[in-house]
Amino acid sequence: MSEFHNWDDIRAELDDGERDALAAERPGTEAWVSAFHLAEERSRLGLTEPQRAHLMGPRRAGSAGSRTATETKSGRGGAS
Repeated sequence: MSEFHNWDDIRAELDDGERDALAAERPGTEAWVSAFHLAEERSRLGLTEPQRAHLMGPRRAGSAGSRTATETKSGRGGAS
């Protein structure tokens, strides 16, 4: 039989009290997850990056969205 862990116990063990740092990191993490899901969906549909871009329409140059999902997924492209 496997042993289950209470999520509250795990969270308490991992929490270092840096709430401001966690709040600052959250938007970047959420953007990375969204880009990862976009890249996975693009791959599942068999679309190239230009095909995906055409379907999604124009985007603003220089914005955080200017990196491709593949670049974000791989950790390449753009400054952090």
